[in-house]
Amino acid sequence: MPLLIKKPRLGLALYLLMLAASLAVPALLAAEQTRPIQPLRPLQQADRLQVNTGGGPALVVQATQDEGEAQLRQLAETSGLEEGWAYIPSETLWIEIASGEKVNGRKTYHVLDDTVYLLLKKYDDIVLYHIHPRSTFRSDIDGPFKQLQWTVGEALPSYSDMAVMINLSGFFHNFHPDGKIDWRIVSRHGVTRYGMTPEAIAAKDTIELKKFSYRPLDQDDDAEWLQQTGAIYDPMGSGKAVQKVISKCANRLSGPQVWVAFSPLIDFTTASQRK
Repeated sequence: MPLLIKKPRLGLALYLLMLAASLAVPALLAAEQTRPIQPLRPLQQADRLQVNTGGGPALVVQATQDEGEAQLRQLAETSGLEEGWAYIPSETLWIEIASGEKVNGRKTYHVLDDTVYLLLKKYDDIVLYHIHPRSTFRSDIDGPFKQLQWTVGEALPSYSDMAVMINLSGFFHNFHPDGKIDWRIVSRHGVTRYGMTPEAIAAKDTIELKKFSYRPLDQDDDAEWLQQTGAIYDPMGSGKAVQKVISKCANRLSGPQVWVAFSPLIDFTTASQRK
């Protein structure tokens, strides 16, 4: 049975609970335009992007996209928590859109507040970011393969990430049919983009997300290849071998309805020094 979300509240934990009921999400869901949307959170200017765990104002940072991504890369390395931001290209402006940053069991999550709805209504060109921090959920008894699974997962969108993307993309296109919305995850490994294919957007069919509930590496089938790349010998690293595995896993998650693309090409150190 398709997962129906009439009043999206955007809590990632909520989607995890819904996962048991369905592994498919209606494409371009017609979110209720009449649902009550809370006023924009008070805004507070900040010098740099940061993980804001307080319940007060949303932080706003004036920075280019490269500068912001460089700062998010540093946060992904050190914060231990997720955080969400909207980047407005026309204004080179970053606006915090998340709250409730927590660790729950062996997952980190954040909740997008109503700020995101107001921004999606206002701007026809927007990039939505969140960070995936370095995984701290490895067990002392995990072998190299399981450790590598956790490492690769830092850079890939989860089922919850994809469900939120589909839902909010539908809300956005209700107001901007020809607008541009971009989705990105920043991890210590690089930048991962993801979204729906043009065909899926046009067809408005139910999108299958089953593959996002499983890890895209197989201990037996991929054993020889992982040895050849060298990633299995440094399973908690973030070098070229691990990046190669992440890229292949991103390709495996892509299909006729959704796509995932990983890029390790940004020189974060140089970008962060431009500010």
